[in-house]
Amino acid sequence: MAFFLVLKHKKNVLMYRRVITMGQFDCLLYLGYHDGQFVYFGLQAPESELAMGIYKELCARQGISNVWLLLDGFRYESIPNRLSSFRMLATSQQSDLKESELEHAYRCLLPCWKKQDLFKLGKKVYDFDEEDMVDRYYFSGGSVRIFTKETFIDIREAMSIACTHVESALALSSGVADIQAGQGHVDRVRHTFVVNTGDPDDYVDSTGWEQIIDSEFAFLRLSVKLRSNELLRFFHWARSSGHGALAGKLFEICLHRLAADNDLILHVSEYDLPTYRRPDEERYFGMKQLEMKKGRAFCSDTASQATSNKTEGLQRNKSSTSSIPKDLQKELEEWRDSDEFSYWYPLCDNFPNIDSIVKLEPRTATGKKGGVAYLQITIADTHSIDGKQLENLKEIFDVEGADPPIYIVLCSDLDSSKKISLTPRTEVDKAQDACTVCKGYYEETPLAVRSDGPRNNVPRKENIQNSNYNLRPSKRARENSM
Repeated sequence: MAFFLVLKHKKNVLMYRRVITMGQFDCLLYLGYHDGQFVYFGLQAPESELAMGIYKELCARQGISNVWLLLDGFRYESIPNRLSSFRMLATSQQSDLKESELEHAYRCLLPCWKKQDLFKLGKKVYDFDEEDMVDRYYFSGGSVRIFTKETFIDIREAMSIACTHVESALALSSGVADIQAGQGHVDRVRHTFVVNTGDPDDYVDSTGWEQIIDSEFAFLRLSVKLRSNELLRFFHWARSSGHGALAGKLFEICLHRLAADNDLILHVSEYDLPTYRRPDEERYFGMKQLEMKKGRAFCSDTASQATSNKTEGLQRNKSSTSSIPKDLQKELEEWRDSDEFSYWYPLCDNFPNIDSIVKLEPRTATGKKGGVAYLQITIADTHSIDGKQLENLKEIFDVEGADPPIYIVLCSDLDSSKKISLTPRTEVDKAQDACTVCKGYYEETPLAVRSDGPRNNVPRKENIQNSNYNLRPSKRARENSM
C-alpha cells in the first residue's frame, strides 16, 4: 500500500510498524519526494520518541496534509496522541471507534484466507506436506498468521489462548461485521469473509461481510456458548462454503443439542440397495416420523476410553471381530434400562459405525416396549457401514419384550436422504441381517429454532475432562464427512 501511494499517487508516506514478536524489531520507513526527486530512508528499532519526532518534523516541513502516516501493529485505543493524525491503520477489527469517528473512517476489509489458498501458500512457500496442513487448518481456520506458525504446538497454543478470552456468545454469533467488538479476542477465532468477492464495494461496506468461526478446534471448544439456531446458521455456512469437515462436525453437534433438549424429529424410510432396482425405477421413499422418548441425554466418557484402547477397544476397520468392552457394555445396558435417559452419545469422535443412540416409543400396538435407533449422522452422499459392529450392539439392545433396534443413516434434509448410499455392499447385507437399516432426515421443533427458546443449552456431564476438540478427527471420520 505504501509503494502504491508513493509511485501511483505521488504521496509522501511515513510507515511506522510496531512488532511484538521476540527477536524482531519495530521499523520506520519513509518514501516520498523532495524537489521532484524520489527519496527514502529507513530506521530499524527506532525509539517511539524518535519516530514521533521524525513525523512531527516532516509535517512541519511539508505540511500535515502532505504526509501520509501509515501505522501497523498498533491497537487503536493505545495510539499515542502525537500519531493520532494517521491516514491508515492496519489493525484488528476489534477497534472501539466512537460514533463520530465512524462517520469519517474509511474501513476496508482484508478478508480471511480460504482453505485452498492457504494450502497453496503452505506448499509453495513453506514446503508443508498435506497431512501437516490438515492438522494446521483444523486449529487455525483461515488465519494465515496462525496457520504459518513454526510448529503445530504453537498453533494450538495460540488458538487455545484466544478461546479462553472469549466471553460473549452474542459476539460469537454476530452475523454482521461490527468494528466495535471490544476486548474479547473474538476476531482471533471468528474470521471475516467478503460475501461477494467480485464486488469491490463489498470490501469497504460492512453489510457485505460475514463473520464465521471456521476453526474446527475453536468451534468445538466454544460451541457450548452458542444456541441451537446459531449452530444451525454456522452449519449451513460451512456446508455452502465447501468446508466439509467443519460442516459434518457442526451437524453432529446440532443434532446432539436438539436430541438432548427433546427437540429432534426423525423422518425415516427403510434403505433399499440401488442394485436391487432397475435403472429407470424410482427409489421408494415412504418416509414416516418416528416417535422418540422424552428424557435426558447421557454423554459417555467410557466410550472415549474404550475406543482409544487398540487392544481391547472397538476397532474401526471393516474386518473387526472384537466385541464391546465390558465397561462400555455395562454402561450401555444401564442406559438401556434407565427411565431417566433417552439419548446416548460418545465423547470421542471415532466410535465405530454410529454417532449416538436414541430410545423410541413402541412402534406397534403389540404390547412391546419401545426399542432403540442407532444414529449415524452424515452430510456425505456415501457412507461406509460395519455390519459386525451392529451385530455386537444387537447383543445389548435386541432384548425380549422390546421392539428390535434399527439403524438410521441420518442426513440434513429430504433430498440428501434420497441420494445417500451405504457401502460396501457386503457390509450392508450384514447390517440388514443384524437390524433394519434405514435412511432419514431430521426436523427441529418450532421451539428449537427460536433464539430466545428456554432450552438452548447443552446438557453435559460435569466430570468429563478429555474433550475431543483437542484432537483432529480420525482420517476415516474426515473422509465420511466430505
